[in-house]
Amino acid sequence: MLNKKLKRLVCATVTSMMLFSTVTAFADELGSGEQVTAKSISVTGTYDIIVRGFDWGPGVTQAVITLDNEVSDVNKDTFKVKETKQGMAGIEETERIILNAYVSDENGNRVEGVSKNVTIELAVGPEVGNPFVFSFETFANSWADPYYLNVTLANDSKLKVGDKVVDELNIRSEYVNRKTPTVDAFKEETYAAEGDISMKYAHYSPEFDNKKNPLIIWLHGAGEGGSDTLITTLGNEVGELITPEIQDKFGGAYVLTPQSPTMWMDSGSGEMDSTGKTIYAGSLMNLIKSYVNSSEDIDTNRIYVGGCSNGGYMTMKLILDNPEYFAAAYPICEPYSDAAITDKQLEGIENLPIWFTYALGDELVDSYSTSIATAKRLKAIGNKNVKISEFEKVIDTSGLYKNEDGSPYEYNAHWSWIYAFNDECVDGDDSLWSWLSEQEKVQLTQLEPSKPMEKPEKPGDDNIEKPGDDNIEKPEEPSDDVIEKPEEPDNNRNDSSISTGKDELPNTGAPISSMSVVIMGVLSTAVGIRMRKRR
Repeated sequence: MLNKKLKRLVCATVTSMMLFSTVTAFADELGSGEQVTAKSISVTGTYDIIVRGFDWGPGVTQAVITLDNEVSDVNKDTFKVKETKQGMAGIEETERIILNAYVSDENGNRVEGVSKNVTIELAVGPEVGNPFVFSFETFANSWADPYYLNVTLANDSKLKVGDKVVDELNIRSEYVNRKTPTVDAFKEETYAAEGDISMKYAHYSPEFDNKKNPLIIWLHGAGEGGSDTLITTLGNEVGELITPEIQDKFGGAYVLTPQSPTMWMDSGSGEMDSTGKTIYAGSLMNLIKSYVNSSEDIDTNRIYVGGCSNGGYMTMKLILDNPEYFAAAYPICEPYSDAAITDKQLEGIENLPIWFTYALGDELVDSYSTSIATAKRLKAIGNKNVKISEFEKVIDTSGLYKNEDGSPYEYNAHWSWIYAFNDECVDGDDSLWSWLSEQEKVQLTQLEPSKPMEKPEKPGDDNIEKPGDDNIEKPEEPSDDVIEKPEEPDNNRNDSSISTGKDELPNTGAPISSMSVVIMGVLSTAVGIRMRKRR
C-alpha cells in the first residue's frame, strides 16, 4: 500500500513539474513575442531625386531619402525601387537596379554612424532612368508627369532604428525636390525687348581672372524649345561645357544657351524651313548682342556659336547673316540646305573658321546636301580653316552601354553631338574644343576678297589734280548715299538684315505637315533610339 501511495506521489510531483515547465515555457514564449512587438517600428519619409546629364540626355541617378527616425546599417540589398513615369505610349513601370545604398547627409554625401538620410544610387542608361518625355502634341521634351519612385524594403531585409527593427517603411511616392548638380551653375534669365520675341536663356560665368574671356554659344535641337532652360541644358549634355576639361582649354569661358519658345527652324507658320526662314533670327541675334554688351569681361574677338540639328541650322543662319560678328562656328548635324546659300552669302564667311560635324548614317538630315556640300564650296573659294568630323554612325565609346550582343550601344545616327561633348571630334592633329579656343575674329580689313568698297578720301588740294580749264566739271564729292560703307554693328537696333521681316509671335497652333511631325519628333534629343523594351 505504501509503495502505491509513494508511486502516486512521485507521479503527481513529476506531472506538476512537467506542467509548470510547459506553462513557464509558454509564458516565456509569450513574453518574448511581446518583447519583439515592442521593438518593432514603422518609419515614414520623403525623397529628392538627383538628375544628371548624360550622352543621351538626363538620368535619375540617386534618390536621397529623409526619414522621421535615424537609421543605420543599410546597403543595396535593403531596398527595392520601382520607377513609374509617363512615357510616349502611356504609363511605364521599371524596376530600377540599385548600385549602392548608405546613410548620408541631406545632399547625398555618405556619413558614418546613424542619420535620418539615406541615399540610394541607381543605374542609368540610354533606355533607363530618363525623367523626360517627348510629346508629339508640343513637339518638345518636358518633365514626365507623373514621374515617381516607389521605395520599399526588400524581402528579408532589416532596417534598424537604434535597437528597434523597422517592419514597415512608408515613403511618399511624389518626390519633394529635383536636384541637377551638373547644370546648377547655369543661371536662368528672360530676354525681352520691344519688337523682339521674348525667350529664356541659361548662362554661365567663369571665375573672375583679371582678363577678358571668350563666349561659347550653344543652340539646342528641336526637342528642347519651351520656357524651362533645364530642358535645354539637360536635353543635350551642355553641362560638359562648364567642366574643367573644356573650360581649361579656353582659360575660362562664358557659356550662353538661348531657348526658342518653339524651335529655331519655325518659319512662323508652324512649318520647319531649311532654306533660311525663321522667325527667331533677329531676336536671337539681339539677345546675343545684349548679353555680350552686359559684360565688359567678354572678349568680343572670341565669340563662338554652334549647336545641333535645329541649333546647327540657326548657327548657319546667324553666321550667314552676321559674318563679321563671330570668331568661329561649330554646326553639328545641321539641316541648312546648301542650295539655299548664295555665292554672295558664302563669300561673307570665306574666312570664318567653321567645324562641321555629322554622321553619314544620319537618316534625318542628308549630310551630303548640307554640311558636306557647304564645306566643299567653302574650300573651293579659299577657306583654309574648314574642319570636318565625319562619322559613319554614333555609338557609345565609354564602354558602359552595350547592345544585347555585347557590341557598343548604338544611338540614332543623328546624334553626332555626343562626339562633340565627349571631345571626340578631331581633324588631323586638331580637336574641336582646343581648336575653337585658338580662333580669334578676323577683322573686316583683312577680308580682301569680300570686303565692302572703301569710301574714297574727300578730294582736296593735296591729293587731286585740278583741271586747267575752268569749264571742265570737277568730280563730285562721294556721297554717303552712293558709296557703300562697311556696316558697323549696332547693338541697340532690331536689324532687319538679320530677321525674316516677321514681327509676329510664333503660331504654335498652326497645323504641322506630316513630314515636319516626323522630323521634329525624331530630332528630339531626349527620346531613346528605340522605345524601352517591356519586360
